[in-house]
Amino acid sequence: AGGALATLATLIFMQLLVVFPSLEPFLLTTQLNAYATPASEVLWVMALIALYGALFSALAVVLFERKDF
Repeated sequence: AGGALATLATLIFMQLLVVFPSLEPFLLTTQLNAYATPASEVLWVMALIALYGALFSALAVVLFERKDF
């Protein structure tokens, strides 16, 4: 339950960052409509989603290892 709440909190926080136009293309919430993007932008969207997945996984491993002691 904690992981789901953290995910929702992250998505809500990213939605609030839309007011910064320079950050908007890199936010995960901007890329959630990847199914409707043109074919030329799909590689960029998939790369960003993979990057976010790797970062969230690394954060989860670090937090798990820190709490495991």
